[in-house]
Amino acid sequence: MSREGAKGWWGIDLPKHIAYLYKPIGHETNWSEYTYKEIFAKKKAKQDYCVMKKREHTREVPGYIYVFFNSCFLFCGYYIMIITRYGEWHLNWKTRNEHKPILTKIKEKLHYGIIPELADERWYIEFCKRNPIPQKGVQKLRGKKFVKCVINSYNNLIDIIL
Repeated sequence: MSREGAKGWWGIDLPKHIAYLYKPIGHETNWSEYTYKEIFAKKKAKQDYCVMKKREHTREVPGYIYVFFNSCFLFCGYYIMIITRYGEWHLNWKTRNEHKPILTKIKEKLHYGIIPELADERWYIEFCKRNPIPQKGVQKLRGKKFVKCVINSYNNLIDIIL
């Protein structure tokens, strides 16, 4: 019942913090108060949810897994990257492990009959043999495989779809 309805039917003025009165389902005689504070809290929760949904959307974009061998004496070894038009992510760079679950997922899905945890370098060599890129000049063995990447609205890599 609205504030005006309470004044007209019962002849009482409701306190200023009460927006209206209602009867909960199943309670025929008890009236409950619904305050402006509850209304504004509900609106704010809805607005926060809508803003979060607008900011935190993900999209699938094409990209590829790129494996290459670096022969520099400081950083010698095989490296794996995910490359899209929105960015490049180094999955096994020595100082960062933020994409370790994605690297583990790639190695589990594309195992090539090799247990990746036991023979890490063999897995990279086998990947390059099965997904070769033509060599130019003195480049070492390298490979590329096309995948779909899940990226959020801030262009951060979330997941890949093999």
